[in-house]
Amino acid sequence: FNGKYFSDYTREQKIAEFQRLRQGLMYVDQYEAKFTELSQYAPRLIEDLVDRARRFKDGLRPELKDLLVPFNLKDYNDLYERAQLIERNLNEQAAASGLRFGSNREGNRFGKKPMTGGRHPIPPNRK
Repeated sequence: FNGKYFSDYTREQKIAEFQRLRQGLMYVDQYEAKFTELSQYAPRLIEDLVDRARRFKDGLRPELKDLLVPFNLKDYNDLYERAQLIERNLNEQAAASGLRFGSNREGNRFGKKPMTGGRHPIPPNRK
C-alpha cells in the first residue's frame, strides 16, 4: 500500500514523525489514534505487541508513564486501556480540585504553579 501511494521521501518523513511522536497535550485516545496512524509507516519498529507497547509507553507523558511502570504491562492493548483509566482518574482528581490534568503548557506537574519563596515571610513559632 505505502509503496504504491507514497514516495520514499514521504514514507521516511512519516517514519521520522512516528519516532518523534510524544503524547504532549493530547489525551491518551488522541495519542493512540496518531500512534496507530503513523505506525503503519514503520511496521519494522513495532513487529509485535510487546514492541508496540514499549514504544507507546515511551511516548506517554512522564506522569502517566510513571504510574504505569509498576504494572510492567507488555501487551499493547492492556497498556492502552490502563493508560486511559489512569488518565481518567487523574482528570477526575484534578476536576475535584479545580484543575485539568495535562492542560498546563509550562510543563508543571498536574497543572500546579511552582512554589515561590520569599514572598510572604513565615512568622517564627513561639513557644
